Formats: sequence, structure tokens, C-alpha cells
Amino acid sequence: MAAPSTNVLQLRFKKCQHWEDYSIKASLKGLHHFGKSYTVYQEEYYDYHGNRGVIITTRNGRSRKSITDFTTYSVHQIDIDTGKCVVQDLRQMKSTLFNFTSTATGGHVKGLADIFKFSSKFNETYIGTTQIRGIPAHHWTTCLHVESLRATFNMDYYFSVKTYDLEGSQKEIPLRASINGIASNVDQNNVILNGTHNFNHVYEFVKFEPGPIKDLSVFQVRSMPPKSLIGWIDKFEDEIKIAMKYNSDVILMGDFNNYLQPNKIPQRWITALETYNFQQIPPSIICTGSQERKAVPKMAFQVSFGMEKMSRTNTKLEDPVYIQVDYDFTSQLARLDLSKVPSNGLRKVYGNDSISLIQDFNLGVQYVIDSLYGNCSVTELTASFNDLIPRPSYLLPPEMRHPIALLDVNYSTMLYQGKKLYRDLNVESWGKVDNVTNFKHEIYFLLDKKKGPISRTSNPVLQPVPVGVYVSVNDVHRGQDGLKLKVESFTNIYNFRPNRIDPSRFDIRKCYNSDSSFKQLHVAIKADDPAAILSQKSLYLNHLHQFLSKTAKVSPTRISDLYLTKGLIDQTISAYFILLNKSPMPAGRWSNVDRTPSLEEAFNNLQTAVTQGTLFTVDNKDFPVSTLYTQKSVQSDPKSEQGYSA
Repeated sequence: MAAPSTNVLQLRFKKCQHWEDYSIKASLKGLHHFGKSYTVYQEEYYDYHGNRGVIITTRNGRSRKSITDFTTYSVHQIDIDTGKCVVQDLRQMKSTLFNFTSTATGGHVKGLADIFKFSSKFNETYIGTTQIRGIPAHHWTTCLHVESLRATFNMDYYFSVKTYDLEGSQKEIPLRASINGIASNVDQNNVILNGTHNFNHVYEFVKFEPGPIKDLSVFQVRSMPPKSLIGWIDKFEDEIKIAMKYNSDVILMGDFNNYLQPNKIPQRWITALETYNFQQIPPSIICTGSQERKAVPKMAFQVSFGMEKMSRTNTKLEDPVYIQVDYDFTSQLARLDLSKVPSNGLRKVYGNDSISLIQDFNLGVQYVIDSLYGNCSVTELTASFNDLIPRPSYLLPPEMRHPIALLDVNYSTMLYQGKKLYRDLNVESWGKVDNVTNFKHEIYFLLDKKKGPISRTSNPVLQPVPVGVYVSVNDVHRGQDGLKLKVESFTNIYNFRPNRIDPSRFDIRKCYNSDSSFKQLHVAIKADDPAAILSQKSLYLNHLHQFLSKTAKVSPTRISDLYLTKGLIDQTISAYFILLNKSPMPAGRWSNVDRTPSLEEAFNNLQTAVTQGTLFTVDNKDFPVSTLYTQKSVQSDPKSEQGYSA
């Protein structure tokens, strides 16, 4: 059989488009270092056009993955079993499998001939044909010295012959590479030590696929989800006895009155979690050492969104919790509609029924409304949720945290993790890891250009949209059996809406028992174009709600049932609302109820302001407020025009 030209093989390595990218699965047999022999299994992926490479090495049942980006000089070193990840600078590493050239704008991986050390410039000698694993093969040999490896060695390559029918379109591919040589002794940091050692490597190419990489997920931080998560999915239906079947639209609106409880978790969530994991999204991998700095996106002071949270402790999967959040940092109000009562003191009173919490940080009180029966309890604020900051003194009420605190994000400690795929969305993530407490936390933001709220005088606002959070704590606390605990939770975020909340979401009227505890009022607002205002009711309602509460010098929760309609006279808008009395909260350690205006005092504050010709302002335009009426009953027809119920 005639010997093939090394120039022909070099051409296939360097020029043929289908050989500029490749993937290899290889078994490295008979590796011999310092008198020790062992075998490893290795996968390699080389993407010349993408300027990147991946190596996955498995030895003794443990796998490590190395992802190299030559453009940014970054190498992600990941322990696949533990999820630990460290980012290194390629230029500071002593040696790598993929050689690269450095340019002013970044590096670039070298061609295949240099990676495989096979071309005419390496002075290969053709030996003849032989058989490798029963496959006819051409045998080449050469002697090389590689300074970066401090090694001199003989290298033998075996390529399949063109006439042998191999699986795949390419017939001449490497089957084996054998290396025998001598190298300087080095320590774990590749620092040269005294002496030398012999080494023998045999690379058995189990699978060689030239051409574009088919599965680009190998360039993600993880190519498979953690075993714990796979087990989590497998035990989904076995672990959960009762889960809530729900209509997503109803849940996101915060109405839990019509839910059903079958004996099976919703398939929608199972599918979402499987997609979450098998789309190579790395919820448990947070890399340290990266030099790339990017701040966590800021969130608006007013936000509304839905959350669905799944948690597990060790192998036990907890029932899912669905939460609708309305958070107004400007007005110091928050509303949480929970599908299940949290495991704190509230559960002793309400069991596992769904509840709504309306928290008033102006007064230091919260209103707990039973969604099933409609009854209401008023208590002091308790530091049971992420939105509260306990004060140093027990005499001071908790403070309201920034909206990002709902996702347990600390701006100063979150490190940029790069672009990832989450719920089939292109996102950027930020994370942190504490190696002492084994705490991991990652948040995902959708940063595509999305239309934000639109005002009459401004263009659409671009807002960062959070879409998910992952949290895990390992081996920190011990259970009753003395074993260390591992707690994981996934939180998906839906329908994120910044900058505007319907005031009716903070309606606490059902917490008042007496008709004497409120006044039904009506104010007239002068406007040149009432129709224009009524066409943007949500914008004006929000501003008017804040105006009325500030003018009356009361918490915004005391302005209820606010709606707008056409005025009783021309060029006016009528605003109907209910002014509530003081909160029915008994005296407590830190509630400010006793120091707030009474019903009559609040009414007088409004009356005085109207008499003095106070102006109501929206988008820098003033609207005079004239005439304050007291009504015996509030009309219901105009309210229905608003499209919502109090």
C-alpha cells in the first residue's frame, strides 16, 4: 500500500473546513508518571472559528471540565461532581492542551496541525500499515521536543486507511497516538524540580468527529446537571403527595380562592424544571477568580411579579410555593399573596391556607387576610421575609429593604458570571459562593431590550428583568438525626412589571368592622382635557393615590376604593375614594398607629388643602383640586369602568 503524503494529511488538518472543528472521545491507557500507571477517559472539543476548546477528563469516577475561551484568555476549571469552579488567566498558565497565539485584541487557538503535532514540519516518518483495534491503519512516527512541557519524546500516530468503511463521512481519522519520552520533574505549579522521569501515554481515539460541533452546550459551564438534580426530577411524583393544581393567570393575579388540590404536581412545573436543568443551565456552579466586573442591575422602586419557588432538604422535595409580589418602596407598602402560609408563627393561626399579607412600613403593621374565608388580622411587622430589616432596638419597627432584597441579592457581593441559558432565555447571571458555609446564590437577568412603562412625555424605558434565582446551602445545619443538611431552592420569576402598581392591591377595608371607621369622599379635579386623563387612568390613579395620602397626612393604605370618572361639571374629573380611620392595630412595641391622624383630623387636612387650592401634579403638569364632598354612599357604576375590584 502506498504511503500517503504528510502534506495531504496536513492539508486536511489545516485547510479543510470540516477539520477546523472536531470532537474527540478518547481513552488514555497506560499513562505512567513517577512509577504510577493509570487510565483516564477524556472528551475534547475544538472550535477554531469560535476560538474555544473544551476538555472533560474522568478518572476514578470523578470528572473535571476545562473550558477555554481564547478571545478573553479565560479558562474555567470545573469539578463536575462538586460544582466548584475557578476562572484562570490562560496567559499565566504554564501549559495547556490547546496552544494559542496572542494578539492585541485577544488570543486565538492555533491550527490542528500544531495541536496534534502532525504535519511535514514535525518531520514525521511513514512506517507502513498495521492494525489498530482490528482497523487497517497508516503508522507515522517522529521525535519531538516541547519546551513548554519540558519533554522530549517519540510520538507515533495511527490513521485509518481511506478504503476501510468507517462510520461517518470522513474515512481517514486518527485511531491512536502513542508517546514515549522523558521530561523534567515539576511540582503541582509546574515549577521545575531536580531530576527527570520517563512517561508513556497511549491515546485511544474512541470517537473522532470532524466538522462543526453538534452539541454547543459543551461550551456551557456544565454539560450535564448535577446528579442530585437528576434524582430530584426522578423523584418528583414519588416525593409529593399533595401539590397545588393551579391556573397560572389566577395565581399571578393573587387570587387563590378557586384552586384545586389533586395528588400530583402540575406537569407544567415538571417540564419547566427539566428544561431548566437539561438546557445546561448551571444553577449550582458559581465561578470565582474572574477578572470581568459588571454590576448587578438595579431594580425600580415599584415592582410587581409572580414567583414560584421549589425547595428540597436533602432528598425531600417540599411542596411548591407560589407568591404574587407587589412592592412599593416609595410608598413603603408591600403585598405578598402566598399559596401556602410560611413556616413561622402565622402557620399556627392559619394552617396551610393561602393568605395575603399587606405590610405597611409607615406604621409598622401588617394585615393578614385569609384568602379562603376573607377574615383579616392585624399584627406588628415581623422579620419573617426578605423585605424586612430588623432594627437593633426592639422598640423600633423593621425597615423596608430595597426591592432587590426580595431576591436576597446583595449588590456588593455578587460577581458577574457571564451569559447563560435559563428557561430558554438568553440571560446574564451574577452569583456568590461562600466556601466556609457552602452557601451558593445566583440570580439571572434578562437584559434584552424590552419595552418598559411609557409616559406621555418619555420614550419606553429599558428595564432589567429578573427571571430566576438559585440558592443552596450545604452541610451548615444538622437535622434531628445529627446528619448534615443540604437545602436547595429554585425560584422562577414571571410577569415582572416595574414602576406602576394598582393602588387597589393595598386595600385593607375588610380589616375594618364598623361603618363609622371610614368616610366616603369625592373630590373634583379641574382638567382641560378630561378624556385624555381617563384614557390613562392607571397613570393618574397612582399619582392621585399618593397625593391624597400625603395631603391627608396618612399612610397610603387609608385611601381605599379610589377610582376616576367623568366630572359632574364640564372640564373636571371626579375622584371617588374612601378615607379610613386609624389602623385597627392594638398598641405594640413599634407600631406608629397612635401617632397618626384620626379620621376627622385626616378629613380636615384634606379640606384645608382643597380650600387653599392645592395642585395635583402629573408629568410636571398641575391640576387644581377643587371641592371636597362627603357622600352617604359611593356610586358603583363608575367603579366598574375601572376594570378592577377593590
